[in-house]
Amino acid sequence: MAAGDSVAGVAEGSSPSQATGSGRGPAVRAVLLTVFYAVAAIAAYFALPPTDLDATNIWAAILLVVVAIAILVVLYLASLRTIGRAEFPVLRALLVIAVFFVTFVLIVAYAYLSLEARYPGQVPGIVTHVDALYFTVTVITTVGFGDISPQGQLARGVATAQMVFTLVFLGALLRSAVNVGRSERQRREDAQADPDGG
Repeated sequence: MAAGDSVAGVAEGSSPSQATGSGRGPAVRAVLLTVFYAVAAIAAYFALPPTDLDATNIWAAILLVVVAIAILVVLYLASLRTIGRAEFPVLRALLVIAVFFVTFVLIVAYAYLSLEARYPGQVPGIVTHVDALYFTVTVITTVGFGDISPQGQLARGVATAQMVFTLVFLGALLRSAVNVGRSERQRREDAQADPDGG
């Protein structure tokens, strides 16, 4: 049995021996596309210089981040339909979550990087892209090492919004994707067990 069969079968909640080879190609392709997206998004993040914010466009920048996250949520919700139609719905749900998470982290990290570049002292310790990414992940995971923390009012506002979004939306979005995947898998198993529908 190929490794892709095992991954797809385990992702679906079945044993590797129950996974068939028929869906291996699309499942492997979906995983590879997700990895490619993550690598490309991270490369783009590191290639972009911090945005030059000034007093006249700071609110426009904040609005842009909010709109970007809102669009991300809308796209995520729209992708829930594709989960139900996927050959491996749980695997698709996990991949959608991965894309959403990577994109959200990079948007927020870029916001911190740009904020500190234009207004030094808002988030002391953020000097590089890695610093901003590191700080964003510590806030999401609630680790809070304390080596970098928001000091300015704008940075605290962004951090508060990030924490609320993480707690409220990210948890709900993760649950919804997994639930769609599980219910579709259950529906398919029920249909296979009773092909006549009665």
